Amino acid sequence: LNDLQDNDDMNVKLTLSNGEIITLVRPEGALGGSKVFSTDYVIEDGAEDVEDLTITAYSVQNIVDVSGNEATNSKSINQILPPKFSGMLSDGGISIDATAPTAQLLGTDVNPHTYSVSDGELILQGEGLNTLVRFADDDPDDATLDVKGLVDWTKISWDVDGLGSTVLDLSAELVQSAVVNKAGDELTVQLTDAARDDLISLDDFGGTTGSGGAQDNINVSAGLFVDEAGNASSAASTAASVVALEDTDSPEVSSLEVTGSFTSAQISGREAGATFIAGDTLEFAVTLDDANDLRDEEDMSITLTLSNSEVVTLSRPAGAIGSDKTFSGSYVITEGDSDTDDLYIRSYTVENVVDVSGNVAGNTVSIDSIIPTLSGQISDTVSIDANAPNAAILGGDADPH
Repeated sequence: LNDLQDNDDMNVKLTLSNGEIITLVRPEGALGGSKVFSTDYVIEDGAEDVEDLTITAYSVQNIVDVSGNEATNSKSINQILPPKFSGMLSDGGISIDATAPTAQLLGTDVNPHTYSVSDGELILQGEGLNTLVRFADDDPDDATLDVKGLVDWTKISWDVDGLGSTVLDLSAELVQSAVVNKAGDELTVQLTDAARDDLISLDDFGGTTGSGGAQDNINVSAGLFVDEAGNASSAASTAASVVALEDTDSPEVSSLEVTGSFTSAQISGREAGATFIAGDTLEFAVTLDDANDLRDEEDMSITLTLSNSEVVTLSRPAGAIGSDKTFSGSYVITEGDSDTDDLYIRSYTVENVVDVSGNVAGNTVSIDSIIPTLSGQISDTVSIDANAPNAAILGGDADPH
């Protein structure tokens, strides 16, 4: 009921449940009627984390009223009314997380980041990624938690060939989900369809060293990770590291179809299996096998060299899309072409054919292992006679019939 004396070192000490001790004092110039002791507790990095911060004990020092009565801590801490919360606090209590996460991305040549073009899954290698969130002790080893909201996606970019000239900056809108495993060494990012399309459209996207292309990089800048409490990661990620594409298989020839048509106007009435002559047409169609779509490159072609030394160039139809993997072309037999009783393909080459992962197609499949499908006017073999006979009846007076 009385005023307080103005004594030196008047204070109230609080011991918190995280082991911290704070000292409360009256404001400078306080009068006797001022009986509120206060201070700020600035949470520092490394302070013990607690889910529900409480006051475990208190003490009063040098507090005496004007009648000489000394203040004590005779009242139990449990007898003190529950604290009033204000500001950013809620009645749910005070949770403290003062420990910075140690999350970092560390893709290496030995253990690179990986990307699947077919489903848009980007797996980023790292360490301490499980410090961004709290896994329960009884969570299974294969448990995952989504941390999409704890990543500043503008700090990550895809760098084609690692040259810095063709780059796609990520954003939260391009990411569908991002889950970290309990071990904390992988961040599995599911990109949206829009992001997948944006990547594929980059000039020279993808490529693997095994198929003759340069590998791309994942670039990371500072400030990538924060934990659930908002603490920035104290560990630095590798600024630029290789991303390996899971698809390393190049497109290769899977089938060959040859269709013969009697288009010559020289003769009619021929049946399938007859010899092809000048003016007839052979259609060749080669289909490539690949898990992914083909990139739309200029001058994509397959060239066939026939056993009569003729060369046929096959291409995709106008307006072809990535899933169109059949190349076709016609050989119109011309007067003077070499005759043959059994036409076959001597060799082939694939030019400028690349899948969306950057794998370059070649002639890796032996021509001898490609068994053609014959159709149209062809029976078992293709016989060509492109040279007209020069027979003539020339009876004359000197040499009559």
